[in-house]
Amino acid sequence: MSNRSDAQTGIDIQKSKQGAQDSISPTSQANETLQPILNGARMKDEPLESAIYQRGYSGGSASLFFDFAVNEVYNDSLDINKASDSQVLLKGGNKYEVRAQLNCTCVFVDGYVDFTIHNVGDNQNLGVQGTCILSNNTGNSGSMIEAVAHLKYNNDVTIEVRKTNGDIITGYNTSVVIKKV
Repeated sequence: MSNRSDAQTGIDIQKSKQGAQDSISPTSQANETLQPILNGARMKDEPLESAIYQRGYSGGSASLFFDFAVNEVYNDSLDINKASDSQVLLKGGNKYEVRAQLNCTCVFVDGYVDFTIHNVGDNQNLGVQGTCILSNNTGNSGSMIEAVAHLKYNNDVTIEVRKTNGDIITGYNTSVVIKKV
């Protein structure tokens, strides 16, 4: 049940008591309607939990997946945990926004690399595929689309950034920003 449906249930309970003697008191209204709304809300002054992972630029090819969790740059969430240099575990029952960026070099002139955020458990691509366009064998030409996914799973999920298409990469840098929303 979502926070919105919890709040709606409380409102519906109060409406159903219409006309019954002593059915709505300040205490019942607070307990049955206002408290569920407050429990599900994130206050403006409460921090949004997040994590940032990055692999610094270095040589090495990526045939299937990219190392991105080599360095945990920042993490203020107990629900986001590094599983390996290429995987992060997200605790179930939460919503996450994941953004992956890639900078790379390629052995071919005018090459490209497509990449996506991937659910390791069910082998599925998640969200929007990212693309990195390369030119003159010197790296990104300035045309880069980040991979983006919005996730909500009841159970824990392990994610990684996978190469889905494109040319041979001779070196790369990745960064992934995860926000618990």
